Amino acid sequence: MDMNNQECAKGDSKAASLKNTTLQERYILTILGFFGFFCVYALRVNLNVAMVAMVRAPQMHQDTMDSDEKIVCPELINYHHNRSSSFHNAHSKGEFEWDSNMQALVLGSFYFGYVVTQIPGGVAAEKYGAKWLFGFGILLTSVFSLLTPVSARWNVWALIIARAIEGLGEGVTFPAMHALIGRWAPKQERCLLSTIIYNGCAIGTVISLAVSGALCDTEFIGGWPATFYVFGLLGCIWFVLWITLVYDSPYSHPRITEEELLFTNSVK
Repeated sequence: MDMNNQECAKGDSKAASLKNTTLQERYILTILGFFGFFCVYALRVNLNVAMVAMVRAPQMHQDTMDSDEKIVCPELINYHHNRSSSFHNAHSKGEFEWDSNMQALVLGSFYFGYVVTQIPGGVAAEKYGAKWLFGFGILLTSVFSLLTPVSARWNVWALIIARAIEGLGEGVTFPAMHALIGRWAPKQERCLLSTIIYNGCAIGTVISLAVSGALCDTEFIGGWPATFYVFGLLGCIWFVLWITLVYDSPYSHPRITEEELLFTNSVK
């Protein structure tokens, strides 16, 4: 009992001392994990908004009115007609003529790949390293996001294949992060660190939807292609930081302090 009490006291003293030092390596993992999932969901949902600007709206025809029909309030009718006409002109200049079935196929193609790599991703994370699996999963999605405008303009089936490959890349991210959290997060911090990391999903979704809508409404890099270039480039920049600063386990990290290494592994 005395030995156990001494070990607990030692662990508590190390935890207290670590709080007074510089940013610990597990917190760097947490921050980059947060931004990693930010990219994951930003790259996933940006097409949902861009689709509105990509697809040409069907032409609307106004029924002619009988010449003897009495117009009760012509000013109100003309007002609504002008409003609807301006809205239609602003949203009918898309490049592609895809019907609703094709649009649904394009949007759903991401999940064709996503469901395939969920379970294999967990096995690969243990066998080949969760750091590289998580990083390359997001890098693959980012690269094909950059290729999305080219794929869409080439052929709709090329776009579908590109989105399915993006799904393959993102499918491994959750299993890989589960493995990293298990290795890096002490028991008393595991809930907090994992919550911060996975909160990137929600924030990435919100930011991506807002920014994608704003980019599609401008002429920046052609309008709708900008959303794929911006978030694709962001994912590539994140990948460089990830492979530079993060390691698979505390034992393989060359810059981790001895105190953090002991604390991370002594209280699991």
